[in-house]
Amino acid sequence: MDTENHEICLLPGGQLLQAVQGQTLLEVFIGAGIFLRSDCGGKGLCGKCLVKIHDSIQAEALSSDETEIKTLGEKSLKSGFRLVSWLTR
Repeated sequence: MDTENHEICLLPGGQLLQAVQGQTLLEVFIGAGIFLRSDCGGKGLCGKCLVKIHDSIQAEALSSDETEIKTLGEKSLKSGFRLVSWLTR
């Protein structure tokens, strides 16, 4: 079974990271030595790992679950904000 890879460009510096389908961005960031605050341990409850997706097409294509919707709210999700504990799953 082939896995799908994703390329992530961090702004403003343009650093490129590689993610494998099924990884969370939190896992990708940690693997790259980038540590974001996540007081809930990556469960998506505290909202500390908030990021903004600047590619509107990609932001709309990302799924979210009840926890992320409850933590962020529909307005934030529609504005491109996401929790790195949930992305790329």
